[in-house]
Order: sequence, then structure tokens, then C-alpha cells
Amino acid sequence: MIRHGVQVHKQAQQPAMSAARKGASTGKSDGPRRSADDYEELKRRYDSLLGNNPAGVFRTDVAGHIIECNQSLADMLGYGSPKELMAKPASELYFDLTERQRYIGELFKSKRLTNYGILLKHKSGKAVHVLENVLLHESPHRASTMEGTVVDITAIRQSEKGQRDLL
Repeated sequence: MIRHGVQVHKQAQQPAMSAARKGASTGKSDGPRRSADDYEELKRRYDSLLGNNPAGVFRTDVAGHIIECNQSLADMLGYGSPKELMAKPASELYFDLTERQRYIGELFKSKRLTNYGILLKHKSGKAVHVLENVLLHESPHRASTMEGTVVDITAIRQSEKGQRDLL
């Protein structure tokens, strides 16, 4: 289950948090139960946002271990579950490891990549053209991680190729 990778808009947090704030401001509170209810509601909404998102969402370490991903990313790459995909090193998702090295190099240089086009490998071996938006998280206290989203643009690339072939 994904816990990070999507920024929750401040307004989206207000309904779940307003009851807790009211209790704090009036001195009245339902105590730990209210807080647990607020947490569960926020967790449910967050999980729904990621679970129903057609974009793939991921977190990896720089070495290429997939730490977290959603079902959409697993589906996009032909895996039956996020757990199955997370068992694979990221290097197996590339046709050419120099592509991954270039991607990592550019990410370390700019700390963020927006609409970065790259070719990934489906479990079946077919090509999957994607656009990635990814952010590098560096910390002196723990290993650097990468969080991002992936959108499958294979159909668009195939259509563009078909149009070029007609010319």
C-alpha cells in the first residue's frame, strides 16, 4: 500500500481535520477515538486517490529497489500485483541499462524530472513508452529515494509512427 508520493491539497485535508481542530479550539475533544477516526478517514481517502489513479506511482531507492508502487504501475508493466513488481530490480525494467544510468544522472543533476520520456520493458518483453515525473529525495541521514508517477504513452507513440508511415 502506498503512503507517499502524492501531495494532498490543503483543502482536501480540511474535512477530516476540521473536527479535530474544533475539539482543540473549544477544549472539547472525543480524545483518541476522534483522532483515530480522523486518521482512518484521511488514510481511506489517500488510499482511494492512489488506488484509483490510472497513473503508475512509485518510490525506489537509487540502487534500483522498488520500495513501493501502486497497482496501476504493476498493470502497466504486466505484473499481477505491486508485490510481484517490487520483487524485480528496476534494472530489469529497461531494455538498455545506459538509459537508466542517463535517467539517474539527469535526476541527480536537476533533482526533478518533468515529462521525462523513457522506454520501459513489459513483463512480456514488449516496449512500453512512458512519461515520468520524478523527484529525488536526498537526506544525509538515510539513503536517497526517488518518487514519481508514470503515464503510459505507448498508444500515442504507435499512432505517431502510423501517421509517419503514411507520409
